[in-house]
Amino acid sequence: MTSFLARFALILILAYFLASCGVPVRDTLYVPVRDTLYSDELPFSGYGAYSYVVLTERPKEVSGSRQEAFCDAYLSRLESVQQYSGRPKLSLMPTFWLLVDKRDGSNSCRELVENYDYARAKLIMERIGKLSAHGPLLVAWTKPFEEAQGRKALVLDLSKVEPSLFSEAFAIWSARITKSPELWNNGFALEKIKLELASFLNKYGDSIVTVIDWFSEKVG
Repeated sequence: MTSFLARFALILILAYFLASCGVPVRDTLYVPVRDTLYSDELPFSGYGAYSYVVLTERPKEVSGSRQEAFCDAYLSRLESVQQYSGRPKLSLMPTFWLLVDKRDGSNSCRELVENYDYARAKLIMERIGKLSAHGPLLVAWTKPFEEAQGRKALVLDLSKVEPSLFSEAFAIWSARITKSPELWNNGFALEKIKLELASFLNKYGDSIVTVIDWFSEKVG
C-alpha cells in the first residue's frame, strides 16, 4: 500500500512539474477521421473538432477534375469514423464530406463529387467570406457549423495548390492540426498553426491558412 501511494504521489508531482514548465500533459490521443453528412443531418455533438470539405463549384466533368483529385486524397488520407466506434467522441476529429442524399452503390469519388451538397457548401463559404475562392477549402470549427455562430473558423484555402499535392495537404491537416489539441485550446492559435504548416506555407504563402471570424452579414 505504501509503495502504491508513493508511486501515485510521484505521478502527481511529475504532472505538476510538466504543467508548471508549460509542457502539455496529454491524456487523450486525438484521431483525425472522415465521415459523410447528408443535407437533412446534423453532426453528432461531442467531437473534439468539426472540419468540412468545401467544394466551391460543380465541375463540368468529374473525371480528372480538381474535385475528384481532392476526393481521392480525402479517402486515402483519412480513415472512416466507423473504424473507431469504440473510442470516445471527444478523441475524434472528423472531416465531413457533405452529401445531398443517400444513394445505392459504391462511394466512388465520381459519385461523391456528383452527389456533393454544393448548396450547403455555399452557406459555409458565405459565412467565412470565401464565395469567390477557387477552392477546394478545408474549414474547421470547435463546434458544428450550425452551432458556430460567433466562433472563429480555421480555413485552409487550397485554391493555388496543384492537385498532385492535395494528398500532402490532407496529411498536414490531419497529422499537424487535428492531432495537436494545444492548437485548439481557447480558440485557434494561428501563429502556432503556421509553424506547424511551415513547409507548406513556404511554397504557397501565409494567406493559405487563416483564422476567420463568423460573418454576421451576408457576403455577396
